[in-house]
Amino acid sequence: MVRFNNRKHRSFPSRNSKKKSGNIIGRIFYWLCLLAFLGSLIYVLFFSNWTKIIEINIQGTEYLNRELVQSMISSRIEGKYLNLIEKNNYLLISEESIQRDMLETFLKIQSVEVKKKFPNKLNINLIERDIALVFCRNEKCFIVNEDGIAFTQINHDDFQQFGEQIITLQSDKGKDIGVGDFILEKDFNQYLLGIKSKLENIDIEIENKISTSQLISGDLRIRTKNGWSIYFDKEIPLEKEVEMLRILLDNQLKEVNLKKLDYIDLRSDKKIYYKFKDSEEKPSQQNSEQEKNEDKNPQS
Repeated sequence: MVRFNNRKHRSFPSRNSKKKSGNIIGRIFYWLCLLAFLGSLIYVLFFSNWTKIIEINIQGTEYLNRELVQSMISSRIEGKYLNLIEKNNYLLISEESIQRDMLETFLKIQSVEVKKKFPNKLNINLIERDIALVFCRNEKCFIVNEDGIAFTQINHDDFQQFGEQIITLQSDKGKDIGVGDFILEKDFNQYLLGIKSKLENIDIEIENKISTSQLISGDLRIRTKNGWSIYFDKEIPLEKEVEMLRILLDNQLKEVNLKKLDYIDLRSDKKIYYKFKDSEEKPSQQNSEQEKNEDKNPQS
C-alpha cells in the first residue's frame, strides 16, 4: 500500500545566499564611507577656509609701492571659478602665472619668486631694478638707470608704482629721446639724487619733481612742500649750495614764516637771492657782508 506524505515542503536559505547578501551590504557601506570621505576631502580642500590664502608676505621692496604690489596680487586671486570655488585656494593658485603678471605689470621689478606655503600663505621675494630717476621731455617719460641710460618708456599711470622716493626730472626743451639713449652723465645723476637727502638733513622736505629748461643749462628748480622753490646750479658743488641755504635759514630768515617765501636762488657762487610772494628779489645781507670781507681780505 502506498502512503502519501501530506506535510508541506519547507525551503531554507543556503549559506551562499547569506554570504552574498552580506557582501552587498558591506559594499554599500564601503562606498558610502568612501563617498563621505571624498566629499569631506573635497570640502576641506576646495570650499573650507583652511586652504584659502589669507597671508601675503612681500620681501624686497625698496622704492616700489608695496601697497600697489599687494593690491595687484589680491586682485589676481579674488573671485570664484564657476561661481563655486574661490580663486584664492592654495591648490588652484599658479605661482608661475603670478610671477609673469608681476613682471609685466611692474617695470621696477627685475626678478621675482613666488612660493606657496601650505596651507594658506603666499611668499613673494623680488629684486628691484637699479633705477636712478624718471626723465620726461616733450610729454614722453623714461626710466633712467644709474648709468644714465633710458631703458624703457612709461606713461603717467605707471608713476604710482614707484612709490614716493623716485625723483622725476622734467626738461622743457631739447630733442626727442628714445629707449637706449644716453640721458645723464654719472656726476649729474649723483647730483640730482643727492639734492633730496641733503635737504632733508636740514629739515627741508621737497616734492619729487625737479624742473629744468634744458639739461645743458644745469639750471634746476625744486619746489618744497611748504610751497616755495629752490634754484640750484649744477656747476656749483651741492654741499656748498646746501650749506649756504642752511646759514641763510638759520640767521637772516630764522624768524620768517617760510610759507611767505616765493623762492631762494642758490645759483650764484657768492650771493643768495630770495624773494617773498608779491615782493621784489633781495640779495642775502649775510652773503653781501661776506663778499665785502673777502674783498678786503683776499685769500692767497
